[in-house]
Amino acid sequence: QSSLFHPNLRRMVTFLLAHSYIHVVCRVPLILYITQMIHFDLSEDVGIVEIVVIVASLLRFYHGLTVLFLYCATVIERCFATIYIHNYETIRSIRISVVLRLSVIAISLFFAMDVTFAICEIFRKLEIACNPNLRISPFKASFYLYFYNRHRLKHVLKRPESYSLSLRYQLIENMRSFMFLQVISTVGVVGIGINTVIILIPQFSLYDDINARALCGAAFETLY
Repeated sequence: QSSLFHPNLRRMVTFLLAHSYIHVVCRVPLILYITQMIHFDLSEDVGIVEIVVIVASLLRFYHGLTVLFLYCATVIERCFATIYIHNYETIRSIRISVVLRLSVIAISLFFAMDVTFAICEIFRKLEIACNPNLRISPFKASFYLYFYNRHRLKHVLKRPESYSLSLRYQLIENMRSFMFLQVISTVGVVGIGINTVIILIPQFSLYDDINARALCGAAFETLY
C-alpha cells in the first residue's frame, strides 16, 4: 500500500506486475522451441507439445497487447483525475479501475486470438490501422496532461490560500503520476530499441549461423 498514488492508479500498476507471471509462463516454452530443445509438427496429430507452444504464443501476444492497452488505460485514469480534480482524491470507488482493467483484458485477449488463429481479416486490418495511433496517442495525451497539470500547479502555488488543500494535493499527485509514466515510457522505448537491434542482427550478419539466430530469438523473447 502506497500513499503516494491514488488507489485506482495503484490497482493498475498491481495489475501490470501480476501479468509479469504470464510473461514468464509464455516465454519459457517459446524459448525452448526457438533453441530447438522441443519440436512439434502441425502436419501430424496435435499433441501436448503443440498445444503448449500454441497457447504460449497466444499468451505472448496477449501479454504484449496488455502492456500497450494498460498504458492507454492508465492515461485514461489520469484523465479522470484531471477532470474531476476537485473531488477525485476523496473518491475511493474501484469502478473506474475495474472497468478499465476488464476492458484491457477483453480487448487484448480478442486481438491476441485474432492474431494467433486469424479469426477475421477485417479485424486484422483494423488492428494494423489502429496500432500506430495506439502507440502514439497515449504518449501525446500523457505529455499534454503533464504540462497542463504543471501549469495549473504553478498557478495554484502562487496563490495557495485561494485553493483547497485537496486540490493542491491532487495536482501534486498528478504530476508525480505523469513523471512515473514518463519513466515507464523511456524504459519502454529503450527496450524496444534493444529488441529491434537484437532481431536485426541475424538478418544481416549472422543469417547462416543457426545457433546465433536461435540465441538472438531467445534474447528477443526474453526482453520483449
